Amino acid sequence: NGALASFLSTGIKQNGVLVGVFCTQLPPDARPKDTAEWLRTQMASISLQAADAVLPDAMEAFQQAWNSFAANDAQRQSGLQAAYVTNNGYPTGEKDKLDFANGSEEYHAVHKLYHP
Repeated sequence: NGALASFLSTGIKQNGVLVGVFCTQLPPDARPKDTAEWLRTQMASISLQAADAVLPDAMEAFQQAWNSFAANDAQRQSGLQAAYVTNNGYPTGEKDKLDFANGSEEYHAVHKLYHP
């Protein structure tokens, strides 16, 4: 229909250091009427997941993979957005079905391990 999806993202910081990016794609027909309430719901979900013992390991692995992906945050964000959104073969609203992007970078191996 030619409509663009909405992307909501926020940086995740630990001790003032960017350790990751939470990003989600919303198809045009699924945009929340109350974005603040939707974000509160997402943050509650993340809080529940934080109680999972695997989360600290995943965060550490993603931190290392993020740092090794490119020279700076802007290049990392651009490269990963291209790999997981722009070049993702799944249609809008289903981009999360991609378990990992092609490439030899450590980030893709970590994403493959923790995403499915």
